[in-house]
Amino acid sequence: HALTKELVEQYDVIKIEDLKAKNLLKNHKLARAIANQSWRKLRFQLAYKCEWYGKQLVIVNPRKTSQICSSCGFDDGKHTLNVR
Repeated sequence: HALTKELVEQYDVIKIEDLKAKNLLKNHKLARAIANQSWRKLRFQLAYKCEWYGKQLVIVNPRKTSQICSSCGFDDGKHTLNVR
């Protein structure tokens, strides 16, 4: 609660990726860490607190977000994991 309140008070627009936790759990090296993070709860808290404070929460489709430049839109293809 403290983290989401701080984020909402500090920023007028918050953008988060609409990640599919089910797909992330297929990575056996990271599955336990991902499962313990409560992403759905964080997103839910951000949503209602943004509404309370009159802020904007934008849910971004995660498709190609690590490949397309957010400034100019240039798509330079697949990247290795250390770049993503």
